[in-house]
Amino acid sequence: VESGFKVQLSPSSTAAVFQKGAAHIMSENLCFPAKLVSGHIMNLIEKGVDRIFFPMVFYEESSFSDAANSYNCPIVTGYAQVIKNVIDPHGKYKIQLDMPPVNFNDKRLLKKVCLNYLESLGVEHGVAARAFDKALESQRQFKGQVRDVAAEILENAKEDGRPVILLLGRPYHIDPLINHKIPDILINFGLDVITEDSIPLDDEQTLNNRNV
Repeated sequence: VESGFKVQLSPSSTAAVFQKGAAHIMSENLCFPAKLVSGHIMNLIEKGVDRIFFPMVFYEESSFSDAANSYNCPIVTGYAQVIKNVIDPHGKYKIQLDMPPVNFNDKRLLKKVCLNYLESLGVEHGVAARAFDKALESQRQFKGQVRDVAAEILENAKEDGRPVILLLGRPYHIDPLINHKIPDILINFGLDVITEDSIPLDDEQTLNNRNV
């Protein structure tokens, strides 16, 4: 948006969205999150977007200063290539599929890739740089808000004597169709739920034993 583009998101995941892309699933052994991607891509195609942004994310941001790595699984990293070959948005529907390589764990490299991508679409360098900086700041503020909420949940649970569940997962587990509403089920049992990325930790927090 800061670079002058109108952003169109696919809808929240539903069984209907999944079915929309079922014909494009190439393997029954594929994980459900990957299968779901095809439906979201077909939804965007039906909406008549000009381009589809599907970056190849190799590394996530590390949550601990001494983490061994934050490498994504090959399916997460390379599934944009599968979509390109199977659905072929550009060849069949004249919709460009943009697949820039992204590394969230190296801000210098991330900025270089983002600016190169935006400039390839005609965005001026200064505009792209300001948009990138604003995006980082927005993410930083959001992260702070998430941790503040988790800290409040922990404090209230301690005062009331309620148990707290730390729900570990991958980024795509935020999707209710993928997580099968497990957070809601736990909450309905009278438990409080926080995620591992919401724990109020110091920036230089280390792992006690990362090999466990």
